Amino acid sequence: MTIAMPAASLDDVLGWLQESWFTWGGGHQLAYGMTGAGKTTLLRHIMSRCCPADRVIVFDPKPADDPSWTGGEDPPRPITALPSAFGSCHDGGGPAGLWYRLTASHDPADTTRRFAAAMQIIRAEGHAVAVLDDAHELCAGLGLRKEIDQVLGLGRSAVIAAIVASGDPSYVPRGQFAHKWIGHLDGLAAGKAAAELLGQHGTGWADTLLATDGHEWVFAASRDSVCRLAV
Repeated sequence: MTIAMPAASLDDVLGWLQESWFTWGGGHQLAYGMTGAGKTTLLRHIMSRCCPADRVIVFDPKPADDPSWTGGEDPPRPITALPSAFGSCHDGGGPAGLWYRLTASHDPADTTRRFAAAMQIIRAEGHAVAVLDDAHELCAGLGLRKEIDQVLGLGRSAVIAAIVASGDPSYVPRGQFAHKWIGHLDGLAAGKAAAELLGQHGTGWADTLLATDGHEWVFAASRDSVCRLAV
């Protein structure tokens, strides 16, 4: 048995977020879906609508350039190190020159060092949006879970918002996300994990979320406010 939920358009949900989600008090966002679900594309949509004038730093742990980040309109500027007071000269990408994408190298130790230094700058300066794509590789592959937890823990007290993508819920800090996006999944364990992320239980919810195809997302603003939308 699947759970009935209202339908909405991506544009409507992003429009609502545009009016209600702010760096200084909107809470963090999570996008959970398997590889190929379109998480990076969704992150770009969220950034374009919700963060056009915010300082944004994307943590991209993939050594190879991802067309989802390099293409399209107003991509973030790729950098190898995040400077202090980043964005003050409006020399980044994005519509206001405030978006940056910290790139990985083929040396994991070098990447970990540079990413950890960038997270320290974010904790010290605040007033930024941290985009983590993806949490599994950042935590498991690069060993940055402690640093990520520290950034997320500061949250609104330091005017920090995070938009986190993950394909593995075991690498998602629980209970810190105001808005959650569930994309295409594979396997009952993934469906149950997704239901738990939404604060739901039972095979009905797992089956419903597993029915999300590659062109859909389920969006939850709260445990009792869940909708399905096509992309």
